Amino acid sequence: MKDGPIVLDNARVIPGRILRVLDKKKSDYDDDGYEDETKNVKYVTWVEDANGKNERPLMFTKEMLAAAEKLAAENEEDIPKKGFIQDLID
Repeated sequence: MKDGPIVLDNARVIPGRILRVLDKKKSDYDDDGYEDETKNVKYVTWVEDANGKNERPLMFTKEMLAAAEKLAAENEEDIPKKGFIQDLID
């Protein structure tokens, strides 16, 4: 297996962008004996503190990401809004 992460998305790594990667430590085999790589996907993003320091990666499973999205949807009043210019850039 190749060194480094196996990134499944064709996108640049930028803070806040979630990329799919293949979990190289986990293997799932179907009944036919072949590995099902779709079960080995993790979701990774880089984040930083409000002051732009303490940059670090966060990794989620599909279930963790769904739970985080549900929590955000249920608590929209607690999510800071992006500024107009930032929204245009994104």
